[in-house]
Amino acid sequence: MAAAPISASRTASWYRHFGLVEAPGSSPCYAEWTLGIADDPQMISRIDQWPHDKRQPNLLLAAARFLGAGAGPYAQFRGFLEDHWTAVSRIVLSRSTQTNEAGRCAALLPSLAAISAAERKPLALIEVGASAGLVLFPDRYGYEFDDGTTVTRLSPDQAVRTGGEPPVLRCVTSGPVPLPAELPQVVWRAGIDLNPLDVNNADDVAWLEALVWPEQDFRLMRLRQAVAIVQQDPPFLIAGDLNDQLVDVAAQAPAGAALVVFHHVP
Repeated sequence: MAAAPISASRTASWYRHFGLVEAPGSSPCYAEWTLGIADDPQMISRIDQWPHDKRQPNLLLAAARFLGAGAGPYAQFRGFLEDHWTAVSRIVLSRSTQTNEAGRCAALLPSLAAISAAERKPLALIEVGASAGLVLFPDRYGYEFDDGTTVTRLSPDQAVRTGGEPPVLRCVTSGPVPLPAELPQVVWRAGIDLNPLDVNNADDVAWLEALVWPEQDFRLMRLRQAVAIVQQDPPFLIAGDLNDQLVDVAAQAPAGAALVVFHHVP
């Protein structure tokens, strides 16, 4: 029997690792799908026709779900791929994995509040790799930390002004985290991304939803709540490389605010 091409073998290993290590415990559906693909030479051969950075499991899975693939056994999913391969390829080649998880604000909030307090100024935020900019709104969400006493939330009148009930971001802490007593004030926010997404573009929002794994309904609800808030007051997002754009964007921040530039690893 002839050996599989090296590139195809690596692609199969990539999907097998995803199915055995990354997906279990978070998405049994994705675990089954990627293990099925890993053992499917024909499907691996098709995936291997794409550029290397387009072969990642998350991108293929999200593209299929964006087009309507429902959770189910691998045989059903494979049939969907067979029927929609041209469209799946088009989405894979034109999109990227730009998960925009508002929940990350819970980890950023203590530092942002501390900076605002130390500077005695409101904040101006620039996020590098902003996607649709949902993480630029830490002042518009609610928070519950695990110390049992510190809860910071928008008041009901703020919720009305900002477009509806905010998602409540729950966070487990470790060590002496300086939990804030109140939300910092953010007076300006901007983002830089190679391909920013628009919260008022239906296809971009549908893509963000497709990037949420099938069984994670709580994340989907949180995403939709965050999108509804951000749609009322979209941030300034610019397409480009941070090395080319950061200085010019930072120069637009108001002088009376503490400027914070941040990036988080997906």
